Amino acid sequence: MLLPSMHTPGLGHVGVALDMSGSVTDKQSTCFATEVSAMLRRAKPKEISLVQFDTKIQSINSLTCTSDLNKVTFHGRGGTNIKCVIDWAIKAKPEVLIIFTDGQFDHYPVKPELPVIWVILNNFSWIAPYGRVIHFSE
Repeated sequence: MLLPSMHTPGLGHVGVALDMSGSVTDKQSTCFATEVSAMLRRAKPKEISLVQFDTKIQSINSLTCTSDLNKVTFHGRGGTNIKCVIDWAIKAKPEVLIIFTDGQFDHYPVKPELPVIWVILNNFSWIAPYGRVIHFSE
């Protein structure tokens, strides 16, 4: 029997990777951050590990509410290498990894043992090597 309750289960630890490479504009980066803010408000995860990357991981910030996102300084603007993000996820073991990117990188064949969601901006022909893809435009 299911009864209404005052408790709503939320998400646990979510890994969110933001592509901060040179091919991603400031406007697109802002779009990524807006979506992360919406995740914090709507899904109420226990924690988001916000991973900023280009050719390497530039920073990792722990977020539990939208005010944490306001304190983040964004870094990057180099090339793009997805390997560092996948390697981080394998070690950190978030419940899910969500990668915001324009898809302008070489695929890395190692698949982490966790769900991966690729959020691909303005690149509707991009195909994921694994996981699920959400295509969107600005």
